[in-house]
Amino acid sequence: MTSVLDAKTLRKEAAEARQMADAISNQQDKDFWLGIAEGWLELAQAWRSGGAPRSTKLKEDSAIGSLCLGT
Repeated sequence: MTSVLDAKTLRKEAAEARQMADAISNQQDKDFWLGIAEGWLELAQAWRSGGAPRSTKLKEDSAIGSLCLGT
């Protein structure tokens, strides 16, 4: 990933996470990757609107929140 996060980069990350979900047969893993994709899309939307993500999913206990918060 590039060091500059913009909406285009975030949408690309979402697409890659969705591809991972599509390649996995285990439903739990698929749901995990779909959640990651959703998180990236929420971040892209927030970036475009200049605000914080609408969802409360980006907490430390969420997968994308852990990545973003470094926990």
